Amino acid sequence: MNLAIDVATLASINFLLGLGIVTVYKGTRILNFALPGVILATAYLTVTVASHAPLVVALAAGALAAAALGALTFYVGILPILGRPTYVGILTTVAIGFMLESIVTIIWKVEIRNLNLPSASFTLGDRLVSSDQAIMWMAALGAGILFGVVYRYTRVGLWLAATADENLLARQRGIPVMMVLLASFVIAALLGYVVALLLGARQGVTMALGSAALRGLVVALVGGLDSVLGAALAAVLLGGVEAWVVQTDPRLATVVPYMVLLAVLIWRPWGLLGTPEELERV
Repeated sequence: MNLAIDVATLASINFLLGLGIVTVYKGTRILNFALPGVILATAYLTVTVASHAPLVVALAAGALAAAALGALTFYVGILPILGRPTYVGILTTVAIGFMLESIVTIIWKVEIRNLNLPSASFTLGDRLVSSDQAIMWMAALGAGILFGVVYRYTRVGLWLAATADENLLARQRGIPVMMVLLASFVIAALLGYVVALLLGARQGVTMALGSAALRGLVVALVGGLDSVLGAALAAVLLGGVEAWVVQTDPRLATVVPYMVLLAVLIWRPWGLLGTPEELERV
């Protein structure tokens, strides 16, 4: 039971982060490396506001900041370079991510802050489970079902596919390309903010949150950059491996996910459930 709970918790975090990467990639074919910076900035902002205002106000401020930073990433980093090679967009998100991390360091000076969210606990089997763990599970399950249905059975899924494949043709067909792309970055930022709150409440708000956000990239690459189901499968796989390694040799916990990533990419470069693509040779 203990292992199952640990796997569920790690898988939930991994899935929410991976879903943020997949959401942007489905519409742009760009890996959003600005997400760690967004997570750090919104987490520290929430803690700061919470120390001077009610928690509800702090959470609302953090959510608005996440949406604003997601929109900023799109308008500053992506919109001006639409139509250029994909790697240009990736590099701009890297630059924005580093900029946000630098701003956080300048303002908050790498201080460790406590995010005190209301918490309760209950017993599951012989294990005490905190409310934030249960919220992680429900958030991941709800997001997975919602995004899976939206991408597969609604126009939004078709719009994202059309926008990613042929931007100009999608515009000519009347698809609101700019709105679709903007929404993907905002949604990714909000998903990152949810993870920032849940991790911040459990571990404290530190610069390590940015490193934790890189789990999302590993999950998306293992599962397939354009697959919600693949992200879910990869999240469970990596969560299971990490939870097992923590119990056997904690020193390897941070290394094993990247070993799994390497093995999967050698076997299937497009991920477990990703769409096979023509790859450039090295």
